[in-house]
Amino acid sequence: MNKLKNKNGGKHSTETSKSKKETNNENPENKNQKTKVKKSQTKSHNKTAKIVIIAVIVILILAILAIILFNIFSKKVKDHVQLELGTQELKIQDFLTDEKYAENAEFVTDISQIDLNKVATYEITIKLNDKEYTSILDVKDTTAPQVKFQDVDGYTDYQINPEDFIAEKTDASNMEVSLGNEVTINGFGEYHPLIIVKDEYGNETSQECLLNISYIKSKFILEYGNKLTKEDLLFNVAEYQDTINQQDIDTINSYDIGEYDLKSVYDGQEKITKITIQDTIAPELVLKDVTLYTEQSITDTNQFVEKAEDLAGVTLNILTEIDYSIVGDQEVTIEAVDGHGNKTSQTAKLTIKEDTEGPVFSGISDLKVTKGGTADYKKGVTAKDGKDGDVEFTVDSSSVKLDTAGTYYATYTATDKAGNTTTSKRKIVVSEKSTASSSSSSSSSSGDVYAKADEFIAKATSGVSGTANKILAIKNYLRNNIKYSHRYNASNTGSVNAAAMKAFTAYEGDCYIHAAAAQVMFTRLGVQSIIVNALDYTHYWNMVYINGGWKHVDPTPGWAYADVGFMNDAKRLETLRRINGYEYRDWDRSKFPVAN
Repeated sequence: MNKLKNKNGGKHSTETSKSKKETNNENPENKNQKTKVKKSQTKSHNKTAKIVIIAVIVILILAILAIILFNIFSKKVKDHVQLELGTQELKIQDFLTDEKYAENAEFVTDISQIDLNKVATYEITIKLNDKEYTSILDVKDTTAPQVKFQDVDGYTDYQINPEDFIAEKTDASNMEVSLGNEVTINGFGEYHPLIIVKDEYGNETSQECLLNISYIKSKFILEYGNKLTKEDLLFNVAEYQDTINQQDIDTINSYDIGEYDLKSVYDGQEKITKITIQDTIAPELVLKDVTLYTEQSITDTNQFVEKAEDLAGVTLNILTEIDYSIVGDQEVTIEAVDGHGNKTSQTAKLTIKEDTEGPVFSGISDLKVTKGGTADYKKGVTAKDGKDGDVEFTVDSSSVKLDTAGTYYATYTATDKAGNTTTSKRKIVVSEKSTASSSSSSSSSSGDVYAKADEFIAKATSGVSGTANKILAIKNYLRNNIKYSHRYNASNTGSVNAAAMKAFTAYEGDCYIHAAAAQVMFTRLGVQSIIVNALDYTHYWNMVYINGGWKHVDPTPGWAYADVGFMNDAKRLETLRRINGYEYRDWDRSKFPVAN
């Protein structure tokens, strides 16, 4: 068997060798033919690829041309546009088929002449890419009125008025309210009138409402703080007052806001009335401006508040973040919230300024001393600083010779913590002993005038609280009780104390007498104040330091100053020039502080 196998294997090997030899000895012509076929196939493939590429390019070109032609010839502006009556604004986008065109589009028509609150048709011209198009605009009313209906309570004599059943109604055009069915009232009970609200273009809204005919209202809204009475509820109090227990009303009047049931009984039938107590009234808030110095800050919201009142109590909040680094004015918003959440807000001015002003002296009037006597230079004199309050002061009287008759001057000096210094000179008159009685009278008059001033203050400020209110009360008291006359004036009274004494005893005098009386009273009240004079000395008035700043106050009677209280510089100038012939009036601003 092995021999047979080997023999067959040898034969197969011989045949394979022969096949290879035949292949190697293949005819050259056959080889050339095969090569040509291969080259032909390659050229055919290349040609097909080129055709495909060209076809793709042609398709892309055609697509681009199609897009270009579409953009050129497609409709960009609408032929017709309809807007609802009452539309707020006419927009270019309303007329374009695609908002992308809006960037290059504009109205040629003057659209300010288009009334969108009137039904009408307009021809609108629009320019797009330098080409003009025409579109028709129709303003139409297709919207029915928006209506909030309400039920109505009435007595047997009630005549149906359709408007009574309307709580609110809105529409872009005029509306009419009418009754859509026949309703006959024939006693207590419920009736159902159909109320129709139609606009002038025929759009309508309707609803069947409830009419409750009874001796008492089915509901009542009571504002917090008001008292509920039978008159609020009963249509005929005289006939039906016994249907309600007064104790039940008193109980409801003790309640806070909320909804409560009030029972009434008539002819054996019990009826419930819904009582709603609500608080819709915001607090009353009155603010005042505040002036601070650098390095100071607001420590209490009430610094801005003149008045904050509400029956439910008030909580105050500062809504503005105050920037204390700003020197100058800034607005500060204060919010008042009552106990039921009603809010109101007001704005006040906060002025932050650097401390560059020195203290102000009060009570420095001429001092008369008898030769050989003594002088109390500090009696009745104060120095107050806008930031530091009362400050110490010194008196240099080294040039005054009390043993020699004559006129001398003492120098008063006060310095605040910021180093601002104020000096003021005081006239010291030393008289011979022959005028002792007169001098003594003048010297001792300070005590007398202060006593009189205290009497006047007590009368003027009776029942008045708060320094600011007391200042105005003093001003008004002098206006009303000291007659204006030229009998006593600056030329015949002299010192402030003497002039004030004339006001307190003679009850008459000119503007200087009024200002002097106010000055002494303000000083006794503990208020820093000064007397200001017009440039030509035709008028005198006062300035007071209150709530961190200076204000003008005029105690002189007369219509020109009757309607003013505290005044800033601008208001003072305006009132000063009210009287014909005095339009030129002013004062030396360099000698007196600024009133903002």
